Amino acid sequence: MGAPLCDGVATSASKAAQVGSPQASTASEFYQQHVRQVMDAASWPWPEHVMLQREKQPRFVHTVRDFLHELQYGCHLDEIVVFPGGVEAIGQSTAIHPDIRDALRLGEDDQAQTAYDVMSRMSAAGTLDIFKGKINYRKALSDRKDSPAGGSGNSGLTRKWEDLQTKCPEETRSTVYLAEIRRLQAQLVESGLRRKRKSTMTTTMRERAHLLGVDVKTMLFWDDFSEGFFIGGGNSSYGLHVDCIPTSNVGTVFAGHKLLALWSYGDGTKRVMKDHFRSQFAAPLNPSQVQALESACAVGLAPPGSLYIFSGAQAHAVCNVGFSAPVSLNNGGSATPLPSLAVSSYEAYVGVNQRHAEVMAMGLRKLEDDSESDSDLEEFQDEILENVKDLAGHLWKGRPAADNESVRSMLSTLGTFSSRIQEAVSHGEDISADVSDEDTCKFKRRRQYRDGIAGSTDCGSANSGASPTPPSSSASVATQSDDQAAVGK
Repeated sequence: MGAPLCDGVATSASKAAQVGSPQASTASEFYQQHVRQVMDAASWPWPEHVMLQREKQPRFVHTVRDFLHELQYGCHLDEIVVFPGGVEAIGQSTAIHPDIRDALRLGEDDQAQTAYDVMSRMSAAGTLDIFKGKINYRKALSDRKDSPAGGSGNSGLTRKWEDLQTKCPEETRSTVYLAEIRRLQAQLVESGLRRKRKSTMTTTMRERAHLLGVDVKTMLFWDDFSEGFFIGGGNSSYGLHVDCIPTSNVGTVFAGHKLLALWSYGDGTKRVMKDHFRSQFAAPLNPSQVQALESACAVGLAPPGSLYIFSGAQAHAVCNVGFSAPVSLNNGGSATPLPSLAVSSYEAYVGVNQRHAEVMAMGLRKLEDDSESDSDLEEFQDEILENVKDLAGHLWKGRPAADNESVRSMLSTLGTFSSRIQEAVSHGEDISADVSDEDTCKFKRRRQYRDGIAGSTDCGSANSGASPTPPSSSASVATQSDDQAAVGK
């Protein structure tokens, strides 16, 4: 057998000098072929005419250098950015926690088929006690809302597993989704970036980027202290929502496929949130959900082994597709995709990009105007201020801080949104640039806005059409922020 078919997309994309070139068209065709084979195996949980609509397809990056540049400087508002093969390319293939890896048994004859199976194995091994997280399931396949096992909060998995066993019908075990898995207690680490963290990853994405030469302390924000791990079967999903704290997300797909839909920042997000907040976009979809997907600005299928980026400030919905990538055969055909759990992780971040900084800053402005704002947002603001001081200190002391011109432009923009940020920038010459960021992400950041219910985000091709045009003015950011009164991410 040859390589997974999705590798052909990356190869073609790497040859595409510009969108609309013959090579870009070929990459799009490879992507559509991949989508057809995987979605055929999964009986098309999302409509074919939506999945194959070229203007909604993801934008691919195809080298480590391009991916790291996208993380630091890229604007991906209204886009899904996918790096196929990125997990292996950056060295993250072995980053899964050993206790979780032993329960998954990926690639083995007895690999787990559902998240329910994973929980059962971890319970038998006595490893549930060291983890916390959320467990959601649907009582019936047709249910558009999920049910939490053991409460909606992020807490110890042992009690949640006991509750799941008594309440989840056997016929809907395929809908069980383990979300935001992390350690119960922070553990010491030797990365040099933090003294300890709760992340289950043996190496976080932030630590990996650091090892690859990125000065991660020059990023405006990057939380790898307690960001989570996700496990779901082929019929599991996460309800449509907007992250309260308006960051981007970088995800890692270790196994299975991720379906992700985004709705445009601003009006598109407000409309779909009004009609479908927390709705599960898993089969069988109802007619209004199909219409909602038709109105999405981006819809993508992230293959196993890929890295993906999107903005959590937009409404988004996720559905797991429980199949491996089709493998090309020597005779030119391809093998049918095999059943597989969807296994992924994510970390929230804000890079050195003026547009994404504006989106984040409007969240901070809302915080300053709201006397009853959430304490999690206040801690987020405090961390942003510390990072701004560090960046300003780098500039004043003449030290390289990523792309200095990009940093200056971003800090100048941020200062117009927040008096506290403006003050931090103006006094940057007096601030040490060597302040440690140890333990600065010790807050719960994955509650969905509007009703405070615990939630999360989780999550290729060369774009064959022009990239969506983001809103052009700060006023448009202000409009959305005022309409989306956030209480937690």
